[in-house]
Amino acid sequence: MSITLTDVLSAREVIAGHVVRTPMLPAPRLSELTGASVYVKYENLQVTNSFKERGARNKLASLSGVDRGRGVIAMSAGNHAQAVAFMPASSVSGDRGDAGDDALRQSGSDPCPRGAGRARWRKRG
Repeated sequence: MSITLTDVLSAREVIAGHVVRTPMLPAPRLSELTGASVYVKYENLQVTNSFKERGARNKLASLSGVDRGRGVIAMSAGNHAQAVAFMPASSVSGDRGDAGDDALRQSGSDPCPRGAGRARWRKRG
């Protein structure tokens, strides 16, 4: 699958107003170390502290009403789990550990145990 500039611009419209528009700032020390002009995009400013929120929002928006109504399940044990759990009509599976579990709870999801070492998370409401 190739992604075009049109795809990127379309995604930008879809997620506008739903994710934080994060700054891209110069990184002088990294620039000095590499001999190049380095800039850092501060995606840690997103609600879920990761750029993954952008992709989750864009993908969920592309689903039909029927598919969205059935909900979404994402296998993840990291930032993607938090991003999907932050969106409406989603479930997340993965073994995140205590810190990750707390993050998923704070995003509005509750665990539904499923087997050893795995939990399924559902969006509240």
